[in-house]
Amino acid sequence: MATYMDTPTEITPARVRDDDESAIEEIARPNIQVVPQGTLKIQLPPMVMNTAPFRMIWGFGLLAVLDLAMHAGAGAAAASVGAKGNGLPVTTRAVRLGALAGLTKAGMTTFREVIFMTNVNLVFTFLIFLLSSSFGICALLVTEMGNLTLGETPQELVIAALVAAIPLFPETIRDIRPKPDDQGRTNYFRWVWAILLIMSDAVGGYVFARTASGQGMRISNYSAASSAGAAFGAITFLSRALTGCIAMVRFTSATRVSDIFGVYEVVVPEPMYMTREEYAQRQQAVRKFFTGLLAMLPGVGLRLVKFAACCLPCCCPCWRREIRTSMKQGIEYMRQAELEMNTWIGEIGEDMAPFEQMFIGRPVPDDDEETGSSVTDRLLPPRQAHATYAAIR
Repeated sequence: MATYMDTPTEITPARVRDDDESAIEEIARPNIQVVPQGTLKIQLPPMVMNTAPFRMIWGFGLLAVLDLAMHAGAGAAAASVGAKGNGLPVTTRAVRLGALAGLTKAGMTTFREVIFMTNVNLVFTFLIFLLSSSFGICALLVTEMGNLTLGETPQELVIAALVAAIPLFPETIRDIRPKPDDQGRTNYFRWVWAILLIMSDAVGGYVFARTASGQGMRISNYSAASSAGAAFGAITFLSRALTGCIAMVRFTSATRVSDIFGVYEVVVPEPMYMTREEYAQRQQAVRKFFTGLLAMLPGVGLRLVKFAACCLPCCCPCWRREIRTSMKQGIEYMRQAELEMNTWIGEIGEDMAPFEQMFIGRPVPDDDEETGSSVTDRLLPPRQAHATYAAIR
């Protein structure tokens, strides 16, 4: 029996697949990750990163050049004001020397900031800190100007400069790039306090002239020295205000924040993988370091005691027998402590062996064919993995 349909049915033909297309949809290669068996995947949390580090170089350089130019002008202005206050003509040599002094001061503070950005060793950092402090800069400037004008620098001027460095200390508190505080917040309005430089520099000029005059070297009257210091402080305040306002300019969007020092975006770091062998090597290196440190302490103490036993009797002949007896007892005590320390270190090594086999609290087994579970299913969560990585580091 035939059946007829009242309404026609429209049949849509299937789309013909091109030769270049595959019947199976391919996965992008960057999304494929091969996790070796017995490894731990550590995924660090998102972090803020400067994606345009070249801006740090030319941005810092631009503000540094601007600061150097402003300090050169401040030194020249201070020399002019000081010469006029003492009733002397303003010569080109005096202005040039004042500009050189301003450049030297700004160059020292800028060099210090560049050195501190490179994370050098503690000894060199402390040396640079002393040289770029108010005492180091004042002594350097007086020595430089004295050698250029007098051929040598009198001791009285150096002493006066060191005394004047106390009120001039705010001049050395200078950061071209704003630094964050302990809580990570950046104070972009720190330059406002630089207006106090006008007063501190005026006091510094007065103290320098008064101290030099008290030692028999009257180099300037007190009002002229104060006026020159105030002129220098006013222009340096303008320099800090200008560079501070430029550093405050920020452009914020939904995904990034940009300023003169770079473009800051939130990025997700690539995951890290660590095997049992790598973890064991890390633990062994840490244990070896502390073992050597603990084993070295009794030996150092023993050498110090022996050195004292040899030196002190020569200095104290009347107590020679008592000192020798006490030193022998101390040496014997240090030897006993060294033996006990070696025994304790050996026990620590035996106690740490089981922890190396645990591999971060629990072993990561190989793939199980019966249950169908894989290594990636048994990895630590990202938060726990981050805590584990921090503990290892």
